[in-house]
Amino acid sequence: MLSCHHNGQFIEGLPLSPGLQLLKNEHVALNEQKKDIYDQARGLISSLSKGIYKIEEIIDLRDNVLSFFKELHAHSEKEEEYLFNMMAVHMDRHSGPLVVMELEHEEAKRLINQFLGNTEHSTDGKETSAAIENCRLIIEAYHVLSSHFMKEEQVLFPMAENVLSDDQKEDLWKHVANAS
Repeated sequence: MLSCHHNGQFIEGLPLSPGLQLLKNEHVALNEQKKDIYDQARGLISSLSKGIYKIEEIIDLRDNVLSFFKELHAHSEKEEEYLFNMMAVHMDRHSGPLVVMELEHEEAKRLINQFLGNTEHSTDGKETSAAIENCRLIIEAYHVLSSHFMKEEQVLFPMAENVLSDDQKEDLWKHVANAS
């Protein structure tokens, strides 16, 4: 795990504090769900490209996206309400890593909400081209979130480990553990 800071560089070494580790651990389950809906969306595009359209598959993808989105929302709320606010004391909230992280949260939510809105009724998107475009929204969200999680794990969490005081880390732990 990255956490030790030396000459402006993060190096591998010490473990993360409990609150940061909890946030990082949540990525594991989210990554699994994210990969599942990504694979499902790609499979649907493949079927649709061959002229095979089953509304049940779109409904199943939508159900899986809803489940994922619920978990993602809970996770991102912890980061935004607690970690990002704590880090804003130590860095510019309007530029740098925090603004990028918040923009990525917004973009992923926008893409998923667009998919959910487009597929709200089982007859929506019945055209193959619309169904393919809806699946592409999930694929794009997958890529945004994959990059986002990597940045958090490799940059934000180690940076937080280094700049937050022990009291702030304890407060973070209390907040994120109780929000779970």
